[in-house]
Amino acid sequence: MASKRLKQPTIASLIKGRRESGNPEQQKKALKREAFQKFLESRGLPCCEHLIENTEPPAPDILYKAPSGYIAFELFEVCSPNIAAAQLYDGVSKYIPAWDTYEETLRKKLKKLYASDYPIELLAYTRGMTVSPDDVIIENMLIYIHSANVRFSKVWLMGERFKPYLLYPMQ
Repeated sequence: MASKRLKQPTIASLIKGRRESGNPEQQKKALKREAFQKFLESRGLPCCEHLIENTEPPAPDILYKAPSGYIAFELFEVCSPNIAAAQLYDGVSKYIPAWDTYEETLRKKLKKLYASDYPIELLAYTRGMTVSPDDVIIENMLIYIHSANVRFSKVWLMGERFKPYLLYPMQ
């Protein structure tokens, strides 16, 4: 008699499970908050729950009580929608065409006006669902940042292995 192998959860099944459970807007806020906490940890900043507040538009996504004062953060995920929506069967993925859509999202974020009494920073982050490596994402984001009237005090990319890159202002 053959023994049954337990299936390991796949990224797609975890994403699908998250989508099926609860309000999509609440899930999106939770994912952004999780990414933001990893961003703070990677920079050695305090990330206690009471220091992070989710906000509603037209304010940026998060208000953070930093040691130096309040900072508002707008966040977006750099991802390929097809990878994020992929269905995996028996641990083998079907072929899917994939591309990243962050450039359009970045253009929209750079043009949008946000309401805040505090400095606003933009944080783009990856969660393993991108086609492009960090260096390509950085290069492409810099093209848009340098051709725009940037209203953010800082623009960050938190890439692979949660490494934060400061893209604006240039050091």
